[in-house]
Amino acid sequence: MQFVNKLVLILLYSLIFTFGHAQSSVTLTHGPRKMQQLDTLVRKGIPWLDETITEENRLPMHTDFVTFPNTSQIVNSDWRESSAYLSLNGPWRFKWADSPSKLPANFESLTYDDHLWANFQVPANWELHGYGFPMYTTSGFEFTYLIGKPNPPIVPMEFNPTAVYRREVVIPEDWQGKPIILHIGAAKSNLSVWVNGQYVGYGEDSKLPSEFDVTTYLRKGKNLIAMRVMRWGVANYLEDQDMWRLSGITRDCYLLVRQPIYLRDIQLSPTLNDSFDEGQLNTKLIFNQSSQEELEAEVSLHRNGRLVSVKTVKVSGQEMDIAQTIERPALWSAEMPNLYRVTVKLIDREGKLSEIVPQQVGFRRVEIKEGQLNVNGQPILIKGINRHETDPVTGHVISKENMLRDV
Repeated sequence: MQFVNKLVLILLYSLIFTFGHAQSSVTLTHGPRKMQQLDTLVRKGIPWLDETITEENRLPMHTDFVTFPNTSQIVNSDWRESSAYLSLNGPWRFKWADSPSKLPANFESLTYDDHLWANFQVPANWELHGYGFPMYTTSGFEFTYLIGKPNPPIVPMEFNPTAVYRREVVIPEDWQGKPIILHIGAAKSNLSVWVNGQYVGYGEDSKLPSEFDVTTYLRKGKNLIAMRVMRWGVANYLEDQDMWRLSGITRDCYLLVRQPIYLRDIQLSPTLNDSFDEGQLNTKLIFNQSSQEELEAEVSLHRNGRLVSVKTVKVSGQEMDIAQTIERPALWSAEMPNLYRVTVKLIDREGKLSEIVPQQVGFRRVEIKEGQLNVNGQPILIKGINRHETDPVTGHVISKENMLRDV
């Protein structure tokens, strides 16, 4: 009943603000021309208000994978078993406010006392745990009722729910001296990060991860990670969907240790010939930097535990391509989703394994011929549903079990 009453109030406020005057704030004045001129000056250089800034110090996007230091840890293909991985899921110190201006000063500082703050789970949506309210809209931006009408790139700031997360982590001894990457799986709508009181970077896009190289910010022993997440920013103008609007950190967060030279991205591109009896796997390897030492890269394919193909090449430059031919490959289709296990290894000059990345790939060809969609030369019909990554209990936080249940 409380939830229903809250929704009724939201609708009433929406009508009042829609037909009333726009709310003034640090980014809004009532005169349209004056508002635009003043707003441009105020917003410039502030990432969540400046449409020309989408990220600061964020690492480039890449294929989703976790590295392993040895082959024994990839038996179950569970990235959580990698000793190169340290989960940041779980309780964080948490402070919520209905505007970023109402957050406590110096919240990112090492000396700030947060012992009176609540604990809040990561990942989780604020609105499903008593902070703010969920909103469902089928058209129009969720903050329209606060500003009268959409006016990109302006967003409300006097009411813009914002939260700070703080957590101490201890870096394992054997991680010392190696590159360490902070991975935040998804944050709605924008994310700012500090480590040990120093600003690290910023990222937008509610459904993409933000990764930062935090190596130089970390120290031996305890380290403080602080994050600020806002419900609204300029990027929301590109994220209007007919769905429940919820906020918070909604996917896994972790630290990942790497080697001095590591695989920044792996791109697998399988192709088939016209008779579908020969495939080729094209693997592009992209490194964090060009190697000044002798390294080898090995790409192997297995199916049902049997080695199908292996190729080893010398690492040269920051990018390289490896091609492997597969005779009579088992084809992937919805009815028979045959997959090959691809293992990419980096090996140093002494023959020691530097890192290993497991992936899966299937061979298929999707094309349109004479107006018909074909997979591997066979016409198909598609049946599907728009899920929007929403669960009635956990909101935009979707577990693997939830996904499998839906399938």
